[in-house]
Amino acid sequence: MENKPKAEKPMEISPAAKKMVSSKLPQHRVKLFNHLYADKGPENVLNSSSIHPAIVKLGAQYANGTIVGSNARCIAFMEGIKKVIGDFNTPSEKEFGRGLEAILHSCDNYLQQCRPSSVSIKKALEFIKWQIRQLPANQSDAESKEHLLESVDTYVRDQIETAAQAISIFVQEKISNRDVILTFGCSSLICHIIEEAQKRNVDFSVVVVDSRPHHEGQEMLRRLVALKIHCTLVLINAIGFVMPGVTKVLLGANALLANGYVRSRAGTAQVALVAKSYNVPVLVCCETHKFSEHAQTDAFVYNEIGLCTQSNFHTPRPQETLTEYLDFPKKIEA
Repeated sequence: MENKPKAEKPMEISPAAKKMVSSKLPQHRVKLFNHLYADKGPENVLNSSSIHPAIVKLGAQYANGTIVGSNARCIAFMEGIKKVIGDFNTPSEKEFGRGLEAILHSCDNYLQQCRPSSVSIKKALEFIKWQIRQLPANQSDAESKEHLLESVDTYVRDQIETAAQAISIFVQEKISNRDVILTFGCSSLICHIIEEAQKRNVDFSVVVVDSRPHHEGQEMLRRLVALKIHCTLVLINAIGFVMPGVTKVLLGANALLANGYVRSRAGTAQVALVAKSYNVPVLVCCETHKFSEHAQTDAFVYNEIGLCTQSNFHTPRPQETLTEYLDFPKKIEA
């Protein structure tokens, strides 16, 4: 009786090995966007003593999308810088200002590798460096730290919080009863404006436009529903259907360029063009700390390359299901 040869079992590969192999595979790149791809820095950057743990944590939050939005990223950046300043010890061979600037430079390089910095973060970093250069040479380290920490708090209060209130006061004059306001994505400034309009007991409704890859409009909808504001959620391919019933469009901005162009999330230009075709006024709300001296006429000169992964396609989980949004019987009147 012949013995049949045993079939060889396929070699099992551990998940860690698969991840290592996949990370070494060349990624597909589009030649048109070659200048936008950024190679990752050395892996031992996390072990550098010049990077504060708060900045390492902040970079991870930037990379995985835990902190999004220009204002939110700027505020989180300033909070991280406050921890860096508080824990900084002047090296024996350097002055306080020069040593701190070197640390900030390393932190900025690390954050750039996690995600390209927005205009608001660049402006905040420039402000901190300017404050460091203005420090008197005969001032003690403790006094210098106290002055810098106060300057950071003042910057956040004046450039973000007070600016939002000033913009909201101006926009309130444009919002009246029976208005249907359309907004795109999630903007903390637009949410603040709408909240202030509700406090004035203005009778209005909101249309929130959502789109891939991050579905930020769902977060905007949650915030407005929590404020008991009548809302309608539509995808970006349906704005042509709802635009005839819209009276105003409010959009947030990531930056306002020197040539008057606005930089914002992907899809903003499409919303503005559809509104223009229906003769609907478009108001772009942007704080002065987002003003940039750069000029740009298209999205190819400078942009942010996203990873085309399954995580970009949002799948709602049961605990993320919206509730109470059906309690508002009003509908948009065309």
